[in-house]
Order: sequence, then structure tokens, then C-alpha cells
Amino acid sequence: MKNIFDNIGFLKNKQLGCIEVSLRDDNSCIYHLVLLKQEKNKINLEKVVCSIESFEELYSNLSRNIPLVIVFTGKGIIFRDITSTDNENDVDILRKILPNAKFEDFYVEKTETESDEIGISIIRKK
Repeated sequence: MKNIFDNIGFLKNKQLGCIEVSLRDDNSCIYHLVLLKQEKNKINLEKVVCSIESFEELYSNLSRNIPLVIVFTGKGIIFRDITSTDNENDVDILRKILPNAKFEDFYVEKTETESDEIGISIIRKK
């Protein structure tokens, strides 16, 4: 079975930080942090900190010189897995999820998966 570190073999110290930035209705953020460490064939939770209210507190919980994965969640963000063909552009993909949307009003991020689907993240620019 593959683990997350198989895809990021360049890691020298076998550590990874994962941050969730959750956008609230009042335009503030709350952060959740997980630090992972690979030891032999196991991935261990080194640190878990939830409901961090400020960036300064988040920063104080981070280790230096480790790569970070950052995920944005919350109001105004849509995640979907869709089947896409090679000739589809971002406008076509957006219209599959939001048929009447104007492409200029959104950021679209595509993530390749191991299946026939692609992961799509859509955020309204406003």
C-alpha cells in the first residue's frame, strides 16, 4: 500500500505539515495543524493542534524546514471529483459543476488522481 511519503520522496527529514485554513462567514480564519513523521514503514502523528485562532499561534506550532500542504475549506469553496476528457479546458470543467457561472468570477484548481477522475476546487474571486 502506498503512503503519502511515496509521492514526495524528496523529503530529507521525512516530515510533513498539513494545515487546514477554514474560512468563516465573518471573513476570519481558523487553522488546524497536523505534523506527520515517517519512521520506517509507519506514518506517525507528531503533533495535532485544532482551532488555532491566529496566524501567530499557527506559526509558533510549526517546525522549520518542513514542507507544508495547505487546504482551504469553508464558505464559498466547492470540492468535486469529476470525469474529464483531455480536450476540456477550465471553462468546460467549471460549467460541469456550475452550469450558469461566469468563468471570470472563479478560481479553478485541478488535481490529478489515480482514478479516471480529477479533483476540482472552485473558489469565488470576490
